[in-house]
Amino acid sequence: MSAENIRLKEILTSPEAKGRKALAEHLSFSTDMSAADARALLAIAPVDAATASRRSLTDFNTSQSQSATSAEDQTAAPWSAVADQLNKEMKAQKPGFVAPLLSH
Repeated sequence: MSAENIRLKEILTSPEAKGRKALAEHLSFSTDMSAADARALLAIAPVDAATASRRSLTDFNTSQSQSATSAEDQTAAPWSAVADQLNKEMKAQKPGFVAPLLSH
């Protein structure tokens, strides 16, 4: 394997290139920067917007599924109180009003 191929492989397959594909490719193919310097630059560069969005969405979905029960517990009480108050007001305004039954 030539020295240039080794350099390309070191940059493109480095952990620092993950989420920074476009920059890693640019540094590999459009510069003469050493693999060590390219990796150092990649390490401080922000991740690609698409990668960051996927990570954010994955993190969001994971945190949502883990905290769904506690979130329901935290919000159920305040909304229940609001619904109770609205139902009470409707019963006062319209005799015979029956509040709908809601389930979670």
